[in-house]
Amino acid sequence: MKLAIADPPYLGRAERWYGITGEGNGYGLGKADEHPQAYLWDDPKTHQDLVKKLNNNYDSWAIALSVHSLSTYLEVIKTDSRNGIRVCVWNKPSSFTSGSRIKNTWEPVIIKVHESRKGYGGGFA
Repeated sequence: MKLAIADPPYLGRAERWYGITGEGNGYGLGKADEHPQAYLWDDPKTHQDLVKKLNNNYDSWAIALSVHSLSTYLEVIKTDSRNGIRVCVWNKPSSFTSGSRIKNTWEPVIIKVHESRKGYGGGFA
């Protein structure tokens, strides 16, 4: 069985955090790293292509993403409780407060369970 875990740059934030021309995160901190093609991850199609690649090449997979890109991913994932796809929550209770009044304390994680595993088929029998 082939398994994969993907943690791509967040949609719309790749150039800012990883790009050559990005200016850092806006909090006086530098960029995480520099990658000349980081801008590609600011395109929703790149994220949707990643999901297609995971589906075609792996039996089961998990992908971490931001709340703001969840709908982009769900456009290419048939979310049916009988197909092994689960949208889960990664809880971040110690996250720091941003300039927004809404505290970002969770992130979605999409998991595809292989059909031979318990949980595939609409229940954990």
